[in-house]
Order: sequence, then structure tokens, then C-alpha cells
Amino acid sequence: MLGVELAVAGIARARPGRADAATAIAITLLTYPLLWCALAPVVERLERAVRAAAVRPAARLLLHAAAAASLSAVHTSVAWSLRSALGVGTDAGLPPLADALLQWMPLNVLAYAMILGAWSALRYRDEAAARAREARRLEEELASARLRALRMQLDPHFLFNTMHTVAMLVRGGRGEEAVTMLAGFSDLLRGVLLADHRDLVPLREEVALAERYLGIEAVRFGDRLHVQVDVAEEAAGAMVPALLLQPIVENAVRHGIDLRPQGGTIALAARVEAGGLRVVVEDAGDEIATPRRPGSGVGLGATRERLARRFGDDAGVTLEVHPAGARATVRLPVIRAQAGAG
Repeated sequence: MLGVELAVAGIARARPGRADAATAIAITLLTYPLLWCALAPVVERLERAVRAAAVRPAARLLLHAAAAASLSAVHTSVAWSLRSALGVGTDAGLPPLADALLQWMPLNVLAYAMILGAWSALRYRDEAAARAREARRLEEELASARLRALRMQLDPHFLFNTMHTVAMLVRGGRGEEAVTMLAGFSDLLRGVLLADHRDLVPLREEVALAERYLGIEAVRFGDRLHVQVDVAEEAAGAMVPALLLQPIVENAVRHGIDLRPQGGTIALAARVEAGGLRVVVEDAGDEIATPRRPGSGVGLGATRERLARRFGDDAGVTLEVHPAGARATVRLPVIRAQAGAG
């Protein structure tokens, strides 16, 4: 603003064809930055052209040096012409154009370098932001692909084990029970196919699917299998990954109830505690003579990985094993269904 004020005051005092030293300085301070502002888009285009040429750093430096010298000559020539037209130079010592070109060259090269640096910084910022967006997109796609692969691994595991249970009844000559079990399996299969089209489902649907599975197993175990379900209403509406409970319930049946001659109880409970969803699947009964290992087979292993990839440290599965039973605890963030979601 000081340069503008000096320029206005100087021009107001100047006589036609003449200007004093103060007016010359004021006009110089006014025209110098304005001319470089006008040349800034040219510098930006030159920067793009040199970058697109894909030349070596030394050649790039030479190209920018030539560009700086050329724009410096343009800048000085225009400024010199303006000062001459305004009468600045008669008494203020306006040097010849050739001398002005040499005198202003260092400062003009510095101005070119500053503008070039500013454009380069903006370009690098935009490119970094674009790379970050692309990296996030690729990471999301990779995570989604891995989740789909885990689902493809988990779903056949679920269905094949259920079919194996039906086959055991058929081989054992328990035809009526096999028919009843196949009818339950049909309902179960419908639920699985429905869940396969959605990533998240209400917990109550997962509980209903687990109860269908346990109903099928009840045909085989008879009074050896007892089921207890205690799901709080606020937990029932929370959204969870589809087919979350089935492998955990299946694990309790295969490694708990199936190994006990007297059978036992499978208890399923869910509560919202301290802002998180806690789901517990527990099998209990007589002590098992042969201790079992808290393994990480396909079912539980895939469930752990699904939760880790989707929720990170905010979710997980723990399995506590003891001679009289085992307890699997699923920890999840509370996710509510969006209004109007279908």
C-alpha cells in the first residue's frame, strides 16, 4: 500500500514530461509487482511444459534459466516503456533500456524463482492429495475384496457342516428326523442366502439364524442339547456383520455338546455395555475328559479376520476354554440401522 500511495502522490505532483526521483520510485514500486502478477500464469504454463518434457534435471534448470531471462527482458521492457510514457526519467535518471535490462535481471530472476516455487508447491500439494485419495480408494477396495474372500471361505464351511449333520441322520436310519432336519435346513439356507446380499444385518436376525441352526442340531442331539437365549432389546437392533454368530455357535456344538455323552447347554446372550455391543456364546455341561484346544479354525479364524479388517481394534473375538465348557465373547461397536435403509 505504501508503494501505491507514493505512486499516486508522485503522479499528482508530476508535471507533463517530467517526474522527480520520488515519483520514479513510486511508479517502480507500483508497476514491478503488478507486472509479475500478470506474468505469473505464463510461469505456471512454462513449469508445466518443462515438466512434461521429462528432461534431465540439468536440462530442466537450463530451460528455466532461459525462461527467467526472457520474462525478465519482457518485464523490464514493459516497465521501462511505462516509465518513459509517464515522463519518468528525464530528471530522475532513467537509464537506457539496455542498462535497465542488466540492472533488473537479478531481481527479476529471483521473482521468477519465487513464482515458480509457489506453483510447484501448489502442484505437489494437489498431487499428494490425489495420491492420498487414490491410496484410500485402493485400500478400501482391497479390504472389501478380502472380506468377500473370507465370506466365500466361511459360507461353504457353514453349509457343508450342516449337510454333514443331515447325512449322519440318514446313515443312522433316522429318516423322519432327517426329513425334519432338511425342512429346517431349507429355512436356514434361505436365511443364509438373504444375509449374503447384505454386509450388515440386525443382531436379531443373526440370533434367529443361530436358533434355526440349533433347531437342526436338536433333531440329532434330542434332549442332550438345551438352548438359552437372552438378548436385550437395545442389543437386538444393533447392526452386525452377516453370519457372525453361526460359526461361533457351530464351534460350541462341535467342540462342546458333541463331546459330552450327557450333552449340555448353549447359552447366547447380548448386551450393550459402555457404548459397545457384547455378544457371548457359551457351552456348559459335564467336564470333557479329553481337553480341547482353543483353536482358530476356519470359522473362528475367518470371523476374527472379518472383524479386524472392518472395525480394527474396535472389535474382536476372545475364546476362553475350560474343562466344563467354553465361552466366546464378541466385542463390537454399536451400529444402528439408518432410517429408510433397506
